[in-house]
Amino acid sequence: MIDGYFNILFIDESRRSINTELRRVLAPKGSKPIVRINNLRRDGVYVYCALNARSGEAFIKIMEKANQYTTMSFLYSLKRHVGKGRIYIVWDNSAAHRSKHVYEKALRKGIHQIYLPKYSPELNVVEEVFRELKMELSNKLFTNLNQLKEEIEKFFKNRNYKFNIKISKYIT
Repeated sequence: MIDGYFNILFIDESRRSINTELRRVLAPKGSKPIVRINNLRRDGVYVYCALNARSGEAFIKIMEKANQYTTMSFLYSLKRHVGKGRIYIVWDNSAAHRSKHVYEKALRKGIHQIYLPKYSPELNVVEEVFRELKMELSNKLFTNLNQLKEEIEKFFKNRNYKFNIKISKYIT
């Protein structure tokens, strides 16, 4: 608890691939933009992100998989980052989030879970962060996972891990 408030964090994970995702680009009229692409490999990573509802501060961890064990690893890292006290996390109904293993271990660490209704990603603030990340990574060529990871880290570092998203759109 900070300043009499509980920490409420919105959490989700998103898979980012080294495959080039094409988006519209601004180019001089009549010119034909050329974008080098990689669509041969399926390699990718999962970006776990927790967004503090009050401060807009993001905490991320890049993982190779998304399952109950990597989810717990992320929650332990998040708890160390936030510090002592109770935290509430808001996330979707993914199987990795709803497992008994995650629920019990998280509760022992003082992490209380609130589940969003099924099929409602529009209620999770982190989706806005992932939308921005997706735009940032589009039209870029990645030849290996390290380049992708570096670009993801750069995206968050350039914003000082802060996002100015109006939480009131998501919470009434």
